[in-house]
Amino acid sequence: MTAPPVAPDPVPAVPEPVPQRSDWENFAARGDALLTWLVPFVAALVALRTYLIAGMNWVATKLAEITALANSASLSEQASAANAAAAAASASAALWVYGTNYAAGTRTFSPTNWQTYIDNVGGVSNTDPAADTSGRWISGMLPTAEAIGLPDLLPTAFFNFAGGQIDRRLVNGRSTPKTTISPFGLVVPVAAQFTAVEYDPATKRCKGFRGEQAINYIGINSETMATDWIAGNTALTAAATVGPDGLMSGVKVEATTSTTGTTIKVVTATAAAQFYSIAVKQGSGPTEANSFAIYNLTTAANVASVEINYATGVVTQFVGAGATAEALGGGWWRLRIQATAGVSPGDSLNLYACQTGGPQVTGQYAYVAQPALADKRFANYYPTAGANVPLAADSLVLDLAAHPTIINPREYTVVVSFDGTNVPSIGTDVHVLALSGAGGSELVRIAIINGGVYAQAISASANQAFFDLGAVVAGRNVIAFSVAAGNFLAVARGGAVQTSAAGLMPAVTALGFACVPGSAGSEFAFPIERVMPYPRVCTPVELRALVNNF
Repeated sequence: MTAPPVAPDPVPAVPEPVPQRSDWENFAARGDALLTWLVPFVAALVALRTYLIAGMNWVATKLAEITALANSASLSEQASAANAAAAAASASAALWVYGTNYAAGTRTFSPTNWQTYIDNVGGVSNTDPAADTSGRWISGMLPTAEAIGLPDLLPTAFFNFAGGQIDRRLVNGRSTPKTTISPFGLVVPVAAQFTAVEYDPATKRCKGFRGEQAINYIGINSETMATDWIAGNTALTAAATVGPDGLMSGVKVEATTSTTGTTIKVVTATAAAQFYSIAVKQGSGPTEANSFAIYNLTTAANVASVEINYATGVVTQFVGAGATAEALGGGWWRLRIQATAGVSPGDSLNLYACQTGGPQVTGQYAYVAQPALADKRFANYYPTAGANVPLAADSLVLDLAAHPTIINPREYTVVVSFDGTNVPSIGTDVHVLALSGAGGSELVRIAIINGGVYAQAISASANQAFFDLGAVVAGRNVIAFSVAAGNFLAVARGGAVQTSAAGLMPAVTALGFACVPGSAGSEFAFPIERVMPYPRVCTPVELRALVNNF
């Protein structure tokens, strides 16, 4: 720990009384005293300036040390938790026996190194877990290099988004506002080009950095529903309940008769893919006023139709695909409906919100919260009325040329974890991260495509290695890959290491997090938790150890 700078002597006080031109009798003596004081005063100011600069540098150094300590503490916490879990599990492990049919999840210990392993696949086992490189057996021991084959080197960086931190070296080029979930569980705004992490609205734990694809949301506004929407057999009551932004932004949509009720907004399509996002909440029942749809008036066809169970968030889709509901806290759900087929620019669309009918009767209701963008703590998820509102892509880029100690340009390993709970699964091509070369060309990427995790490398001779690493799982997903000397290796937690001779890889110049160029269906991405690069290629055993203990 460096010592703080020593404060200089105080600045000398101005001699009193000061000379006055009207007082000729005392002017000379007092002027002489003032001039005599001026020299040490200037010297004191210079010393004070030097002290302030040294103090600012000392504070910056302390901040860096504190950040490093916080990162170290986070890693220690993870290791301690893993140690405790592994120690408890190892007590029940039995000796591995050749040719035995093991069930997935069985714990055994190897007769060659006496370490504990967990069967990740199941079936007849003819390979000692200590010698297995297929990914079937994962370590059940304490997370030490001796037990599980972790590389004997430290990462060159630790991007801990799930720790609530955004590294200042990362640049966000998003040109429009967006929203995120605050540590208090409220939907709050994030200004253009500012980056924010996202918190779980229920647990208040940090989930990490969520990227967004550039997209046009269909513009609606609950606060002008009385004049902006066509209500048939329904009544709309403004400021009826607290919205997910913590304000009185919830509108009550109530059935006035026992026949079908409709609450409709008419918009004009601006693209072949249209996205409808609305915050909804249970009123008198989990299936009351719970129908939502997009109807193409121009072609006289339904292009999307869904129902949501307000109590559980389960979405049932009758027409179209890709609708999702994400918890916002306080009983609110962010319901997303997409129309990626059956729509052309210029088509007239009907948006149906909280339709009533069927078993519903007078007085049954639900809530909508879609405040205006201009004066509420919402952004492009909740756009203003009467328009399709653009949302620019939200991703982070690290300039590796400006930070050459992060990644060896031609030989490196990267480990990344992300939350797969709400990853889109239909018509998507969402990048977890990508390494780019000169001119912005992608060289290595980890992507989510139709609910699966894929790794791809493109060499200098345009040879490609393309690996299917398995399906995205709800909760934590971990992927690691290595690049060196024309070889490309990649693995997902619990899977087998895949290798390919992709050819000589060009030098990388940028690392992008949550890059989302994707297809029209990539409406939203997912929180990235942690990313750690290493300065060399890792062996298959080391890669498997990294993903299974990260």
